Formats: sequence, C-alpha cells, structure tokens
Amino acid sequence: MLFLLGSLVFLKGLDAFFCMGLKGDKETLKKLQLDEFISPTQKKVKERIEEDLVPENTWEDRLFAIGCITVIILIISLVIIGIYTVFDWIF
Repeated sequence: MLFLLGSLVFLKGLDAFFCMGLKGDKETLKKLQLDEFISPTQKKVKERIEEDLVPENTWEDRLFAIGCITVIILIISLVIIGIYTVFDWIF
C-alpha cells in the first residue's frame, strides 16, 4: 500500500514537471550536457581504437586506383577513335 502511495506521489511530480512545458523542449535538451567521467585508461584505449580505424594506404590500394584510371583512359580513347572512324566513314 505504501508502495502505491509512493508511486502516485512520484507520478504526480512527473506530471507537474511535464506540465511546466519542459517535455520535448528542443532548446532545453540541446543545452543539457552529460558529465561523464572517463578514466585515463579509457582515453588511451579510445585513442588506440581510433588509430586502428584509420586505414593505411597500401600498395594494393594504389594499384587498384591506377588500374581504374587506366581503364577509364582506355575507354575514353576508344570512344574518341570510334567517333573519328564513324565520321571518316560517313564523310
């Protein structure tokens, strides 16, 4: 019985809080800052994880990029040669 009475008082307090116009107020929520304690060990682990996430540019990556650029240049060259051949044949 006492638990129900305490719950009602708590809910009544929440209802009064929400009626003040603070529920869903974007400006109030933006200004709200959570103070989290981050230990030095957690900071070091976070920095190491961020360092590991940075991809290194390997020779395979460079070779793939060079191959893509070469194929694009080859296609453009063949299209230009084809257009020249068609115009030479027509005229």
